[in-house]
Amino acid sequence: MIGEFQHALDGADLIAIGEVLAGRHPGRHSEQEITVFDSSGLSIQDLYIARHLLAKRGASHA
Repeated sequence: MIGEFQHALDGADLIAIGEVLAGRHPGRHSEQEITVFDSSGLSIQDLYIARHLLAKRGASHA
């Protein structure tokens, strides 16, 4: 785990959300537990790549 979670308290129970989605971890046990999902940058990276590919496609069809 990287990003903001590199500064988590020692002993914090951090589980990657992919582990829960894949069924390898049960996730929260109660509503008092907190789920944090940080997807910073992923959308903007996808949009950048899409823009690049569309521009490239437009250049080849010109």
